[in-house]
Amino acid sequence: MKLLIKLPTKQRLRAFNKCFHSIVKHAQGEHTLHVAVTIDRDDKIMNCLDVARKVNNADISATIYKGSWGGKVAAINGAMDTITDWDAAIILHDDMMLEENFDAIVASQMQSGTNQLVTFRDNDIFDYGYVLVVGRLFYESNGYLVSHDYIANAYDDDVIEQAKATDRLTICDTILVKHTHYDDPVSIASWVYADKDYELLNKRYPPIPPSDLKPCGCHRSKG
Repeated sequence: MKLLIKLPTKQRLRAFNKCFHSIVKHAQGEHTLHVAVTIDRDDKIMNCLDVARKVNNADISATIYKGSWGGKVAAINGAMDTITDWDAAIILHDDMMLEENFDAIVASQMQSGTNQLVTFRDNDIFDYGYVLVVGRLFYESNGYLVSHDYIANAYDDDVIEQAKATDRLTICDTILVKHTHYDDPVSIASWVYADKDYELLNKRYPPIPPSDLKPCGCHRSKG
């Protein structure tokens, strides 16, 4: 199976180094793997020789894509028009580190077909920690990895709700990553858009009243 890791990163050199190292170290190697790193053109921290060397000289296939993304969602979706040879896309964040044999785990889950969205657990202490894996056919039916209508938050909840509504959501309890959740300026800046993003989410998918909640695997983190 051909796996794509979509890795947007911004102003977190140390975190990116750890994340990228986990990809190289923990890939089993039986499946084709390509890492697409998306960096803002004006990011003076990430546009450096150290990052270029690490990516270009890695023991795995990896490419840096630069653009004026304007937000995390745009960076996740960025350059997908030029990345065509893949079966499943792991949406990774630079504060995540992949666990051993992650590629084999994802490929095994995708054997039933790529017209699905799969969520894997992370080691988050909260109850909404997860990683998205987008199947190729699921992506093609939508035209994006995650909805372009969001900026930095709630995009994951949106695509999960969409997959649930079309009976294409698969929930896997396997822990795929260690998630750090840095409390840094990058994280804080993303929450500037939280009210707008979650307002859109709740407009599209009104929260279920507490009295009507049933165990359903819903990952919604804010409503």
